[in-house]
Amino acid sequence: MKLQVAIDRVSLDQAESLIKKLAPYSDILEAGTSLIKDYGVQALAVLKKAAPGTPLLGDMKTIDEGDYEFTGAIKAVRIS
Repeated sequence: MKLQVAIDRVSLDQAESLIKKLAPYSDILEAGTSLIKDYGVQALAVLKKAAPGTPLLGDMKTIDEGDYEFTGAIKAVRIS
């Protein structure tokens, strides 16, 4: 069993703080739909940087623009 923690409906600063605190206790961290809709896919890069060793799931729930939004999310979190 894995523990997935979803972060939603908080400011990006609060989300970053929560991610840092929860990463050691979580198997998967989730940036919820409302967080991504409020702050854009760039929020994924901020959160991934806050906990680079923990998988980050971006819950975007978009069907009609799925390919476009997925590509943007991947570009935001890609580490060169």
